[in-house]
Amino acid sequence: MIAKLIEKVLNSLNAKLDVMKLSIIERISVILAFFMFAGVGMIMAVAVIIFLGIGLSEYFAAITGSIPMGYLIVSGIYILILVLILVFKKPINKWFAGLFISLLTSHEDEDEPKHPKQG
Repeated sequence: MIAKLIEKVLNSLNAKLDVMKLSIIERISVILAFFMFAGVGMIMAVAVIIFLGIGLSEYFAAITGSIPMGYLIVSGIYILILVLILVFKKPINKWFAGLFISLLTSHEDEDEPKHPKQG
């Protein structure tokens, strides 16, 4: 009798441990997929920024009549964007932190039943 009870408790604990392992694996896979997607997106964004920068530099060079001036104008635009990023560092960090936290906690309460608000 006690042996059956102990066996049922151990089976229950093993089942909960397996569910926890699967939950961890799922969260890790969601995070890795996000980082892979973000990495590919950043590579594409860098390529677009480089080619847009070259195009803008040539455009400004045609307007000003000086190739170095065109590249200096685009460099100034890049510096302005960098300063804006540094000025808005905290909101940008909070946005990324919120995104990362939502990735980690998006599936947290799926197994628990939803209780209607009592009031």
